[in-house]
Amino acid sequence: MMKANWASHQRKWWGKWHLWLGLTAGVIVSVVGLTGSLLVFRTEIDRALNPELYRCEKTGKHLDFDEVYLALKQKYPDMPVGYLMLMEGDEANYKLLDIRTREETYINPYTGEIISCRTPAGSFTGLVLEIHRSLLIPVAGRYVVGAASLAMFILTITGLRAWLPRRWKSLKASLTVKFNAGIRRQTLDWHRVTGFFASPVLTMLSLSGCCFTLNMVILPLMFVFDGQSPAKLMQIFGAQSDTTVHVAPLPVGEVFNLYREAFPSAGIQTVLFPATPAGVYMVNAVQGVHPAEGKRTMCCIDRYSGQILFDSEKDLPNVAHAYLTWLQAFHFGSFGGIPTKCIACLAGLLPFFLTVTGFRIWKSRYGKQKRPVENLPANDMDRKRTVTPVNAWRYLWTQLKKGLGYGFRCLLASLLIGTLAGIWGCAVLEAIAFIIVFTCLLSVVNLLAALIALVSHLLCV
Repeated sequence: MMKANWASHQRKWWGKWHLWLGLTAGVIVSVVGLTGSLLVFRTEIDRALNPELYRCEKTGKHLDFDEVYLALKQKYPDMPVGYLMLMEGDEANYKLLDIRTREETYINPYTGEIISCRTPAGSFTGLVLEIHRSLLIPVAGRYVVGAASLAMFILTITGLRAWLPRRWKSLKASLTVKFNAGIRRQTLDWHRVTGFFASPVLTMLSLSGCCFTLNMVILPLMFVFDGQSPAKLMQIFGAQSDTTVHVAPLPVGEVFNLYREAFPSAGIQTVLFPATPAGVYMVNAVQGVHPAEGKRTMCCIDRYSGQILFDSEKDLPNVAHAYLTWLQAFHFGSFGGIPTKCIACLAGLLPFFLTVTGFRIWKSRYGKQKRPVENLPANDMDRKRTVTPVNAWRYLWTQLKKGLGYGFRCLLASLLIGTLAGIWGCAVLEAIAFIIVFTCLLSVVNLLAALIALVSHLLCV
């Protein structure tokens, strides 16, 4: 009887979390999900809407990054050249991004001439990206979106717990939709079945979205867990060229030749050129061939000596390197090509569907209130007034054991979710490592919060 009562209490508790979190965060999660679905095919959409930015007349050799830089300096000497990226495609144009104004300048990769300029907010995909990142709310918007991503993760976990059938013989009914039932029952079935089968992808998307907001917290923690000092992050964000070694900086072409000698198989994707005398070259590239996205690397190069000051493959912990390599690929589903991008696009639509069906379920039940206490039978009122004393430390030990049990089941679920999420892109191990690491981080935060709340309660008793 105690076990049955405990299970009933747990189901009710998880259900309340799922209900009220869904009602409060459902709209935001839906907006973020819908815009995320569009961004999965952001390049394809932008190419269709603005073909002139992606096309150019082929007139000779496709210029490398250093050659484009020299051509721009020659033709437009007053234009600052900072963040330069190579767009997708066989005959891709270059895009120059002004970090301060966010203005985008599109450049012909054969002549180095400017094709067009625009601000991201002035384009459809740019506006969608800003809504997805911040809901167009200054400063605090990105944290609202991060909280919504965390809410989606909690909704997925609580939904799975509420879905879990009480008996194994009810499992089949929990996995199917009863089409001959009424609209209310079908809505409930669709909500449960969709949430269950979509849970692996929703978990991956919500965790990776939350990590974008908490990036500057997660990276130092990875160094700490690996036994290293987080101060090493300054090699990335605080790297500087040694201005005392040489009087003049090396020519751009020579710096890139030194880089190509060190990384002969690297396909450069973006370059941040030094803006100050002590600035460095920051190069992002893909090494070799790895499922769809490639193995991403980043390095910083001294502009005077050509020395590599930072190499992500050597200087980052393995878990941090995997995190930087796979975070964006998992979030937008690009790690497995078109199949995983289609899955990510479909998954972005599901929060809206689940919010609508969840609201309909809540609305259909809204008028069904429990009988007031004064109308309860005498024996029920007596039972409601009865309080059974509980030993505090025994209660603590009981909850700890149950928490460890939940943690072990979450670990098994993480293995399954990582396998399902990574199987399309042949990146199963990376997906498993990704989801386990961040599920464990959230579990540790949850454990600390629960212990603080419990100790405070025990001290006040």
